[in-house]
Amino acid sequence: MAGETSILTITNSNNIAGAVSFDVIGTASPTVRRITKELIIANQPEIPQIISPLANDLAGLFPLIEWTDNNIVSTYDLLLATDDGFQNII
Repeated sequence: MAGETSILTITNSNNIAGAVSFDVIGTASPTVRRITKELIIANQPEIPQIISPLANDLAGLFPLIEWTDNNIVSTYDLLLATDDGFQNII
């Protein structure tokens, strides 16, 4: 309806950089609207590297977890696992 908004979330899970074209399709029966947009992806952030604790470090009950900051992203997801392959996430 006129005046209403929608939210489009785009996830870059394949780490694509550069120009990407995509179609946005909106449907409000019987009307269908399509628009092609181009998204320029720049400054692809590097994967942060763990600074501390080091692997197999016995850091105690409340370890300070530090990693490199790339100054591009503002939030991080932190996963902890009992194995190096992250098959057993805790």
